[in-house]
Amino acid sequence: MQKLRALLADVVDGGTLLTVQPGGNHGDSLIYLGFDKLLESTDIDRVGLDSGRFRYDAPADFPSTDLVTDVRWLYHQWQYARHRLFGDVSAIYIHGGGNFNDMWKVGIDCYRAAGRYFDCPIVVGPQSCQFERTDPTSIFERIPNETHFFCRERYSYDIIADATRSCDHVDVYLEDDTALYLEKEDLPVRSYDEDYALVAMRMDQDSSEPMIQQDIRAPIMVSDISKMKETFEEWVNTTAQASHVFTDRLHMAILGAILDKPVTWYNTGYHKNQGVYEYSLANEADLDFPSL
Repeated sequence: MQKLRALLADVVDGGTLLTVQPGGNHGDSLIYLGFDKLLESTDIDRVGLDSGRFRYDAPADFPSTDLVTDVRWLYHQWQYARHRLFGDVSAIYIHGGGNFNDMWKVGIDCYRAAGRYFDCPIVVGPQSCQFERTDPTSIFERIPNETHFFCRERYSYDIIADATRSCDHVDVYLEDDTALYLEKEDLPVRSYDEDYALVAMRMDQDSSEPMIQQDIRAPIMVSDISKMKETFEEWVNTTAQASHVFTDRLHMAILGAILDKPVTWYNTGYHKNQGVYEYSLANEADLDFPSL
């Protein structure tokens, strides 16, 4: 994490860092906690776009057919505006993840909103990116802010580096997912009992619906706990009580690795899982990636 830490210290330069959480599931909360720990080793002053430990800072689509959605859009616009009018923001940090792509575009929405309200540097945390319908070059050409874009694997780095080749205001870097800054002692674990094999596969449009070839011995828990568990603490402890984790979710695999659980990790429909495995986790002895 040395590149990200040093870059943040440079762009903030004694001022205030405004942090933006695009939102997501409990795995994204692991990203935020890892970043919090990274900042503990610095003297960087920061403020969140909104209050709360885990937030959804992405602006909603506007106009919509839903009054609640329109009100949420107005609320987020006010949050950006109040920090611009009354704050002392030197740089903006948009948390990474898998949110800067066609499928989950909330990271793009946050980047555009930041560029609309501020003229300071924008740092995008370690991301995985994929584009089929969107021209990524057009995203960066419309935002003139000095931009530092971190990718958490080589495939996305190549995509963004190529997309910004003509954008002198954008620099691209490779860096580990910030969740990997965490250790088991940083997490709210109550017990490391091994009560079941945990099969925690995606149940959304990013699922590859992989065929599990292994024989899994009972007892077995089958649940997409990244979304099904009500709290972050429940998600962590359900994983901590597993004897083995089978998943196609990136942060389920990372959480299992942090907790020293055997993990069988399957690929999804694009390069996100494979890329992070190759760049950051290939040397984990108890993590198996059968797609390779």
